[in-house]
Amino acid sequence: MLTDDELPARHLSVSLEPTGWKEAAIAWEVCASIHRSFAKGKDALFKTRQAGFVRHADDARKMLAAAPATPQAKKHPDEAAVDRFAAAMKSKLAEKRRQGKSGWDDPRCPTEHLAALLREHVVKGDPLDVGNFAMMLWCRGGSTNETQAEPKRPIIEVITEFDAIGNWCRVALTVDGHRFFMEYCSEHQDDAEDFAEVLRKALGITGDSDAE
Repeated sequence: MLTDDELPARHLSVSLEPTGWKEAAIAWEVCASIHRSFAKGKDALFKTRQAGFVRHADDARKMLAAAPATPQAKKHPDEAAVDRFAAAMKSKLAEKRRQGKSGWDDPRCPTEHLAALLREHVVKGDPLDVGNFAMMLWCRGGSTNETQAEPKRPIIEVITEFDAIGNWCRVALTVDGHRFFMEYCSEHQDDAEDFAEVLRKALGITGDSDAE
């Protein structure tokens, strides 16, 4: 018949895989806890048995600590690359937030604008920026080929008018059909034409009209 001290020793003598030592330690610790709760004051060999449970739980913990770590399954190169890229993206986004840049997730930010920024950064050459803008666009449900409508250019005209009654010239400006008279007036048409030309250059138009 086995003694109380031999019983746990026999169980520990069983060869366990490295991953089994954790379960063994837990089992011995549970045994010690149950034994303390129900056998104290009733078991004549309480101290001997309790010491055995505790000792073998400690031994299992030591074996667990000494066991070689279970090798992790090697990640597929695709997954490893995505993890590295995602970490770099997060770092770049955090840097931009510290600079006060945000708002890509605001519905008021048009996806066309995000698409334009993505294409712009493709030309600039940093794939990390391209990845972040692609992420933003994807999360917003946008497309890389979205374009913003070109703002309509106003039709601007600068003309000179001759008042035969008053015998003087004045310069008139029209923007999309809305007419404005300039303060400049002269009795000499050449002076009025010169002023009109200066005004055209200041407005970035050529000739008498910017209409295309």
